[in-house]
Amino acid sequence: MPTKARALRPTKLCRTCANEMPLGAVKCMGCGSFQNYRRFFDFGNNAIALLVALISVSTLAVETGVRAFRGLYEDPLAPQLSARILHADVEGLRIL
Repeated sequence: MPTKARALRPTKLCRTCANEMPLGAVKCMGCGSFQNYRRFFDFGNNAIALLVALISVSTLAVETGVRAFRGLYEDPLAPQLSARILHADVEGLRIL
């Protein structure tokens, strides 16, 4: 016979096996299925961690590769023009 405290505790049904479980539960103790978004994924935490690491490393590799290839297409003999504005007013610019 259930106790009064257990009868007052809010419950929900498992989406897979229909066992009663506490309202805030994420994983069913009866069948082990997840009740939140993870029920749609058929892989565990290790696979998610590896996927995130792969995306991070590939992002850095692509960025480094783009910088390297950009250097191949620049003309090394083209003059590098740089100027620093010392003073600007209505009459004109004084450039160093």
